[in-house]
Formats: sequence, structure tokens, C-alpha cells
Amino acid sequence: MATSKLSQEQQQYFENLKVRYEATGEHSNSHVLYFILSKADLNKQLLDGEWMWLQEQNFLKTMNIILQEQKIRDQISLYNNKISKYYISKYKIKGTLAHTINSSLMFILCKLDSDNLLTTADLDFLRSHKQTETLEIIEEINEFCILKEKYFANDYKTLSLDSHLYLILKKIEKEQRLSDSDINWLKKQNLLETLAIYQKQEDARIAHFCQLKSKYNATQYQDFSPESSLYSILQKLDQEQSLNPTEINWLQQHELKETLAIIQELENKKEFALLKIRYKATEYEDTSPNCHLYRVLKNLESGNLLNESDFKFLKKRNLTQTIDLVKEKHLEQLKDEYIIEQYSQADRDWLKQHDFIGIKILDENSKNKLEFALFKIKYKATVYEDSSPDCHLYRVLQILETKNQLNQSDINFLKKHKLTQTIQIALDKYANYLMSKIEASQVLNEAELNWIKENGYENVLIFTQEKHFLKLKNKYDVSSYREKSLSNLLYKILQKLEREERLEEIEICWLKETKISQNRSLYDDYWTPEENLFSREIKLKYNSIEAKFYEKEYKRTGNKWNLPNASSHWRGAEEPEKALKLTDNLDFEKIKENKLKSALLTTRGGAFRDIGKLHEGEKCALKAIEYYPKSYHPYTLMGAICVEEGNYSGGEYWFNEAIKRGYSPKDQEAEIKRIFNKYKDEQKLKFPEAKDEQKLKLAEFYQNRYSWAKKYLADLKNKRKNSKQ
Repeated sequence: MATSKLSQEQQQYFENLKVRYEATGEHSNSHVLYFILSKADLNKQLLDGEWMWLQEQNFLKTMNIILQEQKIRDQISLYNNKISKYYISKYKIKGTLAHTINSSLMFILCKLDSDNLLTTADLDFLRSHKQTETLEIIEEINEFCILKEKYFANDYKTLSLDSHLYLILKKIEKEQRLSDSDINWLKKQNLLETLAIYQKQEDARIAHFCQLKSKYNATQYQDFSPESSLYSILQKLDQEQSLNPTEINWLQQHELKETLAIIQELENKKEFALLKIRYKATEYEDTSPNCHLYRVLKNLESGNLLNESDFKFLKKRNLTQTIDLVKEKHLEQLKDEYIIEQYSQADRDWLKQHDFIGIKILDENSKNKLEFALFKIKYKATVYEDSSPDCHLYRVLQILETKNQLNQSDINFLKKHKLTQTIQIALDKYANYLMSKIEASQVLNEAELNWIKENGYENVLIFTQEKHFLKLKNKYDVSSYREKSLSNLLYKILQKLEREERLEEIEICWLKETKISQNRSLYDDYWTPEENLFSREIKLKYNSIEAKFYEKEYKRTGNKWNLPNASSHWRGAEEPEKALKLTDNLDFEKIKENKLKSALLTTRGGAFRDIGKLHEGEKCALKAIEYYPKSYHPYTLMGAICVEEGNYSGGEYWFNEAIKRGYSPKDQEAEIKRIFNKYKDEQKLKFPEAKDEQKLKLAEFYQNRYSWAKKYLADLKNKRKNSKQ
């Protein structure tokens, strides 16, 4: 198919391409060659067929030139990408603005990096795309230009913000000192005019240093260099800044005593100004810290009261606001000291009328007058006009402050003077005292109960007792017991426990026989016996009281039979370590009675069992049997230890031996249930799989004897069956 002729311009373009790509030969005028060379010129990738055509027509030089150009273009592209990333990072470009080499942004950044000034259009472009950080950098570059102009440093061509010159010019602008390396750098760059400007600043600093040394009496220090620590210290002083301990220490080391004296005076003056503001004494014109007012205000600031002469000083100079503040401060101190809940405004005004408010009182009579006034406020008796501490009301209020009850004659005195609010406070105070006794589980005597009835506090008494009963029920974990009557035996028992009093046997029986409702889980019928009022918390407290009683009895009488009793109760109080401590140092060789030895060893072995030392417990039990084989107690201990170890047959042997000696089979079942229950409690704490296994084996061994064991296995089987479905 015929191809159209090339235009004159195209033909000229073709000729140039052939020269450029050295394409001469038989097919040098081919339209195919024109097509391929124009693609190469446009940086378009050649196809395999096009490469093959060039090879077939023997355009090998042309192929090599095209390949070389592509390689160069790839390198240029790689460089452009690299430089683009560099610009983006250096000039903090944000957002999705185009980052390619063809974008307007890259041209702007290239100009910026080449120290060329940007046009208004360039800046508008950056603003329109919200490149605030880039604009800030440009602003800083402009500042660099201004500094170069100002300090005659234009010969140094770079505008890089990382340049050493920029750092130096910023220091000079802020009139900061240059380092030796900075000065040497300026000399090396031949920026002598810049250096001359800096030298003028340095000369000015030396002159300023001399002035400050004269001003603050430090001329004895010979160093005139602005590098001196003294210069920076004196500058801080002149700027009314406080010195730190290191700077003060420097002055002390160099014995600049006059300078230190000036500093102290300046600090005192500053403190005086602040105290005048704080204590509303700014109308006092004298600002010298040597004046008397400064000492008065410092004394107040230290939390001290004023003496009478200082108070008169304030009055004489009409510093009424200061006086009012002093009185307010004193009133707050007195409120805390005398435990006054709150002053009314009338109370404040009434107290401030007294001359002793705000003054440090030294004589006894004035102290009593002040106390009387405060008692009147506290006990609502300000209507009583006599303010003398010799009057009877002061003595009544003193009794009310220090004791809980007024006698009838004092009450009659208050009635006579119509101090009804004071009477009510006195009655409430004594009533609160009686209620606190109830809350401490103390028993009220007949006189106290009669007082409550006569003064109309029966409802308060009942409410307090009911609240106390509920609190005790919660404490001893019997809150599910619904009986609320204060005459109920449980309230009496719980109060006795709170008072650390021993319970009667009849009270223990009542607790064990009185049942309470509980929320039960699926396995409660074989895990725990039916719940009663003898809760774990009551049991712990009861056993603790009993253990302490028997310990005291042993110390009082020396009777060693108290030791196994105390030891047994410490076990019941879940404090087996105390049980072991009781029997640690006993010399069994000196104890003649074998039955006592057996009892001591049995309780000791039980304590070892409680703390998990089963082997030690077993040794004690066997020794106890050796001493007194007639008692069933060591046999039951051996039986329990065997069951806990998983030796159920051994346990059966020892329990049978115990039964032969009077042990109850029902008690055996209860003991085995307790061990089973122990597995249930401990399985959540550690090695749950091992505890489950022990529980399962125990139930399997006793399933034919105890219904609860059989039921456990049946329920477990159903549970596993349901979990598989």
C-alpha cells in the first residue's frame, strides 16, 4: 500500500534524525525508519518487531545510539525522582500536590533551592495549595537575605538555612556572643565587615559589664570579659530576675559580699511589694524593706499572730483592710482549733468587734475571754451578754466542750437564760455519745436508757441499733437472715463477738440449729451441709476468742490441758501457724500424762495438715497413737490425711479404727465431704485438672456408700454428654 509523501518540514526532521542516529544505508529513506526514529526521539519504547527490523536492515549503530539514549533518560528520570523527594522533604510539602518533575511545584522548588527569588505567582501557587510550612521556610530565607544585607555578608552567595553564616547572623542579630569557631569562619570567608559589626557589639558588652559591676558593687572582680559568669549574673539582676542557688554560690565563692547584700535587699523589696498586695497594704507608700510594715507582714506570712504593738501600728496607719485580713486569718485558725463547723456572717462580725481577735494573746484572762467568745459561737449562746470568763455560763460551756453530759443544774441554768439552742446542742451531743457506744457494741446501762426515753431519743436509738444490727450481719456474713428484731438472739451474739466476749454453749447450739436461706448451685447438696447461722466469719471470730481465752488460762494457771484447747481453736480460726507456735517448744519428756501428750500431738498434726505439710502431720498422728491408743482423734487425723493423699483404702482403715474407739460414721462422712469441698474450692486456684481428677477418684471410691458421691458422678456424666451435643 502506498504511503503519503513527507512534507518538506517532515523531510528535514527525518534528515536530522538520520544524522543524529547515524542511520545511513540502503533503507535510509524508508517510512519505517522514519516511524522508528520519531518514536525514539519522543522517548517511546520500541517494540520487539521494530528492534528486529533495525537489526535486519543492519542499522546496528542506530540501535546502539537509541539504547544509550534510553539509558541516559532512565538515569535522568531516576535522578529527577530522587531530587523531587529531596525537595518535598526539605521544603516540607504536605498533602496530595503533584510531585512529578513536570509539575509547577517542582519548578518552584528548584528555583528556591538554587537561591533564585520566587515570583508573586509562585507564592500565590503555594498559598492556594495551603503549603504553610513551605511559606514559613521561604519567609526565613527572606530573613536570611535581610540579615546578609544588614551585616554586609552578600559576598557569601548561598541562601541555605543550614549554612554556618545564617547561624552566625542570627546570633549577631540577637546580640549573642560568637564562639571562636564562628569568628574564625568569618575570617576564613573574608567577611570582615560582618566581623567588624560583631566586634562593636562585643565592645558594647564590655562597657555594659563595667557599668553593671559598678552598679552592683562588684568592681573588685578583675575579669572584664563578657564570657565571665559574673556578667550573666549581673544581667539577670538588672532584668529583675531571681538568681538560682548555683549563681548565689558562685558569688559567695568569689566573696562578692556587697553584691550579695544588694541582691538580698532587692529580694526583700520584691517580697515586700508582693506582701503589700496580698495583705491589702498598697496605700502604704514606703517601699523600703527596712520599714516596720515589712517585718509585720513577714510575721503574718509565717503564720504568726500579731502582738499588740504591731496591731496598733496597723490601726494608726488606717490599714483597715490589712487588719480585717489578719482577723479573718485568726478566725480560720480558731475554727479549726475549736472544731467550729462554720461561722455565720453575724458570728464573724460579732467576733471581730473583740479586740483580742487577730492579736497574739499572752495573759491567761485574755485567753479565757477569747475561748469564752468562741464557745458562745460554737454552742449558740451569743445572746448572753456577759463576756467575763468568771461567769457561770463559761464554766457550763467548758463542761460541754470537754464532757459528754451536763448535769441537771447546768441544764436549768441554760433554761433560765432561755439558751434553748445551747440546750439542744448539749442533748444532741450526749445522744450522739450514747449512739457511738451502741455502734461500738457497748451495752447501755439503765440510767442511760432512761435518759434516752426522758429526752425523746427513742426513735434515734432504735434507728441506730437497727443500723448497727445490719452492719454486724453484713460483717459476719449472715445478712440473708431476715429477722430484724433487736431482741433477736443473733444481735446479742454479734455484739458479744464485737466485744471479744465468749459465747455460751446454748448460743453456739442456737447458731448451728438456726437455718438460713441460701442461693444454691447445682452441686450444693453434696458439696456443703445445709447452711446455718454459724457462718465462717462467726466461726473464725468465735474460735479466735476461745483460743485467746485458753492461752490466757494457760499463762494464769500453768495447766497444759489449755494448750490443746487453744491450739484446736486457732485451727478453727484458720490460723494454724499460731497453733504450731503454741506447741513448738514443748518438752514432751517432761509431760507425764500420755493422754495430754496425745492431745497436743493430735492438734499439732492437724495444724500441719492445715498448711499442707501432710507428712509432718502423719508423724504427729502416729506418735499420738503411740502415746494414747484409746483416743479416736489421732486415728481420724490419719484417716483424713490418707484421703487427702488419695489413699482411700488407707483412709478407710484409720477411720474404722477411730469408729471402734467411739468416732461417729456421720462425722466420717462430714470429714470426707469437707475434703471433697476443699477440692472444689482449690480447683480454681491452681492445677484445676489435678484437683478435678482427685475429686473424681474420691467420688468413684465412695459412690456405693454416699448418695452425694453417686449423684456427683451422674451429674458429671450428663454434663459431659450435653457438652458434646
